[in-house]
Amino acid sequence: MFAYNPKDAVMTQPDGDYPAVLAGHDEKNSAAGNPMLVVMFTVYAPDGTMCELSDYIVSPPPGSGKKSTVFKLKRIAQALGQEEAFEAGTFDISKFMGYNLTVTLGTQSQAGYDDKNTIRAYKPASATGPVSMAAAGGAPPDDDLPF
Repeated sequence: MFAYNPKDAVMTQPDGDYPAVLAGHDEKNSAAGNPMLVVMFTVYAPDGTMCELSDYIVSPPPGSGKKSTVFKLKRIAQALGQEEAFEAGTFDISKFMGYNLTVTLGTQSQAGYDDKNTIRAYKPASATGPVSMAAAGGAPPDDDLPF
């Protein structure tokens, strides 16, 4: 019989603040056809594990009557010390790949689906500038890999 710990079936981190690294972004259209920015983060737990989370920022055309989530981009800019650039319309998230910040995680539950973490807030990190995955508690040195 395969040995396992039932507690390992939990796929979420407890709600709270976690260090994170801005890991990537992708510009595309939402399912409704609106311009959308997908922002990817690597989030580090105190036990050294990490998970990848994305947040979705939608900017529907003016007058469409659809809800914008550009406030999320503003919060990311604020956490990176770039509120002036955001307000000027010049904040370019691509220039901040690898930068660290703090994310506040929450848990979303939906009937018929596993619970999942969501990002509820962005805050400045205690360190600034780009960080390596290892410095943020991520990937082990190559000699620790089993292959």
